[in-house]
Amino acid sequence: MRRSLLIFFISFILLAVVLLKGCQISKDSRIVVGVVAPMEHAAMDAIKEGVLEVLDSREDVVVRYFNAGGDLNLQHAMISQMENSDVDLIMPIGSSVMQMAINFIKKKPIVGLAANFSTEEQVALSAKNVTCVVDELPLAIHVKFMKKIIDDLNMITVIYSGSEKITPEIEELRELAIKEGLDVQFLLVQQMSDIFLLSSHISDKSQAIFILKDHLVVSSVVTLIDVARKLNIPLIAADEGSITEGASFAIGVTEMDIGKQGALMALDIIDGVRPVDIPVSTVEKNRLFVNRKACDCLGIEISQFEESGNEMCVELEIKDEVMQ
Repeated sequence: MRRSLLIFFISFILLAVVLLKGCQISKDSRIVVGVVAPMEHAAMDAIKEGVLEVLDSREDVVVRYFNAGGDLNLQHAMISQMENSDVDLIMPIGSSVMQMAINFIKKKPIVGLAANFSTEEQVALSAKNVTCVVDELPLAIHVKFMKKIIDDLNMITVIYSGSEKITPEIEELRELAIKEGLDVQFLLVQQMSDIFLLSSHISDKSQAIFILKDHLVVSSVVTLIDVARKLNIPLIAADEGSITEGASFAIGVTEMDIGKQGALMALDIIDGVRPVDIPVSTVEKNRLFVNRKACDCLGIEISQFEESGNEMCVELEIKDEVMQ
C-alpha cells in the first residue's frame, strides 16, 4: 500500500514537472518586446497604448513595459540587462533612451519611438539592427504657427532641460529667433523641483511659454500650466499629451500613432525583415491640437486655429474635456 502511494506520489510530481516545463516552453516560445520609457507622463502612456493596440493582436508576442521614473541609473540598468535577458526586441521611447539602447544592445533589434534619428544614422548603425519612428517637426513650423495665433508676437519664454537631445534644438531656436526678429527668454531647469521656482523668473514682457518634446519638462507640465494661468499667457507645447493635461495648443503628431507605427515595424522584424531594410519613418499626419477651455480663458478664438490649420495643411483636433 505504501509502495503504491509512493509510486503515485512520484508519478504525480513527475507529471507536474512535465506540465510546468511544457508551460515554460510555451511561454518562452513567445517573442518578448521590451518597451522602455524614461519617465511617466501622458505622451508616454499614449505611445505605449499604440504599441499595445497593435502587438496585443499577436498571440506569439508579449509586451513588457519598463518605466525608469526619471532615474538614469535605473534606465541604464534596465537597458544593459536586456542584452542577456529573454527580451527579443527593444523599443526605447525618446532620443536619449534610444541612444542608450544603441550603446548597450549589440545583438538584438531596436525600434526607436519618438526619437531624433536619420536614415544616414540608420545605415551607419545597420550592424546594430536599428530603425526608428521620428516625430519631430521643424522648429520653424512651431515659430510660424505661434506668430499666426498670437497677435504682434514679440517675446516668448522657453523652458528646457540640459539633455543631449534638447541642447541642439535650443541652439537652433536661438538662431531662428534672430532670423524671425523674436525675443526669447531661455530658462534652464536641471531637475523637476526647479520648475516650481520659475514663475518669479519669467519676464513680464513674455507673451507665451513654449516647451519642446523635453521629457523632464513635459513630466511637470501641470505645474507649468498653473504658472501660465497666473501670468495669463498661453502654454504652447509640441506634444499631444501636454494639451490633454491642459496646455493651450500645439502642432505635432498623435502620440498613439507613433506607438502603432513602431509596433508595425516591430512586427515586420519579428516576421523576418531586417531592421536595416525598414527605413526610418515619420508619422504621416501632422495635427493642430487645441485645448478649447484653456484658449477660451485667454480669449483665443477657435477660428484662428481653423484658418492656420488650413493654411499649414494640418488637421485640427479640439480637446474639449480636459484639465485647464
